[in-house]
Amino acid sequence: MSGLKFPLILLLVVSIAFVVVMVRGSRKNNSEKLSGDNKSDADKFSPEKYDVIGSLGSVLGPFSPKLEVKQLKPSLATYTLQPQTTYTLKIAADPKNKFRTAKFRMPTSSEKRCAHLIYTSAQDPPEEMSSLKDQDSEKVGDADKPKAEIAFTILSAGGTITLARDLGFAGPCVVRLEQ
Repeated sequence: MSGLKFPLILLLVVSIAFVVVMVRGSRKNNSEKLSGDNKSDADKFSPEKYDVIGSLGSVLGPFSPKLEVKQLKPSLATYTLQPQTTYTLKIAADPKNKFRTAKFRMPTSSEKRCAHLIYTSAQDPPEEMSSLKDQDSEKVGDADKPKAEIAFTILSAGGTITLARDLGFAGPCVVRLEQ
């Protein structure tokens, strides 16, 4: 009988944890009122409200294809926005990968990033992915506390990324593409 105690206790603990997670999730979903229009409800969806979705993105992100320097023109990994305050990067198409991740790091202050980045896709994506056509660093993350890292989802058609120095930022501004 003592050999059954451990599996039985483990099963009980897992069952209780499952019930707690389900009740918490149903309360969170129940508090949100849906309009009945799937498109507008999807547009209002914010993954930041759901801890599990955000953690999955950070777990699976390292395995996704990354934008490489050789796919950019000019082919640089570091852009100094002192002498030249704007760069327009052309991104080559990549038919092998539907999506690529482009991560840029830059200095920040408590109020702003040193640069404003905008990604524009070369082609219109399917309607359900329309939010990926034009991506703006000003619309990513918490506006009150800007992060030093910006990540864009680059579509297979390529496009352009514009880097523009924020002239109100004091100090050097160097934007780096993470490899």
